[in-house]
Amino acid sequence: MNHSEATIQAELYHQCRLIGLRVALELKTSVGRLDLVILSDRECVQAIVEVKKMKPFYETLQVRRYKTLGIPVFDLWRIEDCASMALTLAGVNGDGVPLSVINSQSFKLSEDHPLALPKRGSRKRLMKSLSQNRYFFG
Repeated sequence: MNHSEATIQAELYHQCRLIGLRVALELKTSVGRLDLVILSDRECVQAIVEVKKMKPFYETLQVRRYKTLGIPVFDLWRIEDCASMALTLAGVNGDGVPLSVINSQSFKLSEDHPLALPKRGSRKRLMKSLSQNRYFFG
């Protein structure tokens, strides 16, 4: 059975909370809206989880943009994997990156950068990027 992204996200949140992890959902940052993040006691992002309805065939532009933060990024597409993903996230070590730093100007990509978020109303720019295969990585 295919589950919605929201259902998978909610199940992962539940599994993480059961083992005592601090979790934030749909966190809006300068690099985009993060589906699920693991937070340290000092409000630092230690890991990011991108939830999809089905397994992507390639690394998405979104995931590549998140990786610029230098934080572990995981993807999850099966509800059956939520418990094991929570245990994997519990084992992530490191200081993480403070939320204030992620939202600062230092993580904003120039609008010409291939990983930059498209401006609102920039359909022409998006179509040009798509035609140059910037959004598809093997």
